[in-house]
Amino acid sequence: MPNLCNISVSTQNTSVPLTQARISWDFADTLSLVTILLSFSLNLTIVILFCQNSSCRTSFNYYIVNLCLTNLAFNFVYPLDVLNERYPFHLPPLPFCVFFRYITYITPAQVNNAHLLLALNRLWAVTWPISYRQFHRTNSGFATVKVCATMWAYCSLCVLPGIVLDALEPRLPAEMYHCSSSAATQWAWQATTQILVYDIPIAITLVIYPFILYKTSQMAREKQRKVGQSRAATRTDHSRHQRTDALRRTSQRGQMEISEHQDGTQQVDQEEEQTALRNKAARGCVNINTSGNFLTLSLLIVNVACSLVPGQVFYTLLVFGKFVPEMYTVMWILYSLGPIVDALLFLTTVHTFRTALQRGCTCT
Repeated sequence: MPNLCNISVSTQNTSVPLTQARISWDFADTLSLVTILLSFSLNLTIVILFCQNSSCRTSFNYYIVNLCLTNLAFNFVYPLDVLNERYPFHLPPLPFCVFFRYITYITPAQVNNAHLLLALNRLWAVTWPISYRQFHRTNSGFATVKVCATMWAYCSLCVLPGIVLDALEPRLPAEMYHCSSSAATQWAWQATTQILVYDIPIAITLVIYPFILYKTSQMAREKQRKVGQSRAATRTDHSRHQRTDALRRTSQRGQMEISEHQDGTQQVDQEEEQTALRNKAARGCVNINTSGNFLTLSLLIVNVACSLVPGQVFYTLLVFGKFVPEMYTVMWILYSLGPIVDALLFLTTVHTFRTALQRGCTCT
């Protein structure tokens, strides 16, 4: 997200004059620096934990790391923006301007679509759980990497035409000292990209969450019902064994037969108890994993609604000719805090990352 003190707002698809550029260091610069350092450190920590710990390489965590990588890429936008706006130079090179425009356009698109992939992953897991388990059991993490790479390619294909057309435009007078976008002359591409790459992914993410909530609650009720049936069956089997044992105790068989039967019954009871404990532990693991992923997604949806939605509203209005300067400051602050909140949610709610972080802190 561009800095408040820039000579113009480097929007996703256009530029709008705001204020005169200032070389002085102010509160906005300090806040931007702090948020960038925090975001870079936290998201890089998650990527390192993922690479160093095999337990962190679950299918859901692949999509989390994909979002963290997009957040890391987003952190490079502000330094390039400062270099472009605060340190003017005569005739900036065209490759730098093309790269600057590309990373400014592509990183917000990747962030939005990375959130969509996380939501679609949970939608698949709760709607078709058998298919989800079979796919990730028979396919390595490389399949998930291909899905994420496809997302990056899709965003690039949508953004690059406008970047190329902009590079072919005659240079504006303002670009004698700064890289400025002439995308205002490409309104059709501008509006299409804004809707397809930026707005629709966030809208789908928010729309499918209630259905994920419903399916998750339904699965939880079904598991509780099965657990109750299993406990009832266990109690019935135990009562049957007790009745059998009582009848055999009162029989006229020899002492040796009674002793052998008692040993056999105890062995059966022990085996059943161990089996029940193993089943309970297995059910506990599944519940922890499912509930943990759903909690992560729920908090992530709240963060999306608070940090990304205001920005999408601001830029969509801007594309269609409505500039609301009062929204910019609030939107910029919320958008800057989004990557930090993402990383904190992953480190605190995802069991594998939390355990790996605790283990790493203990070892040091």
